[in-house]
Amino acid sequence: MARRRADFEPRTIADAQWRVAPAREWLLKIAIRLNLLSLVTILVMTAGVVVAGVFILEAALRQSHERLMRLELQNVIQAI
Repeated sequence: MARRRADFEPRTIADAQWRVAPAREWLLKIAIRLNLLSLVTILVMTAGVVVAGVFILEAALRQSHERLMRLELQNVIQAI
């Protein structure tokens, strides 16, 4: 016996919510995964900026230290 379309339609609000619940769970799972992906992306980008900043500052500090050593050497040479 073939079922009629009316047999598949929700009869009460609770039935309608029960049928929508899997779709909501699916959307919720997707939203959670997208939020986690966004968080991971932000953390990776932040880490990249921090690492790049450290390398840049380290290079500048090394250059400044070398310049200071050269100036001190020149002062010692002039003092002799």
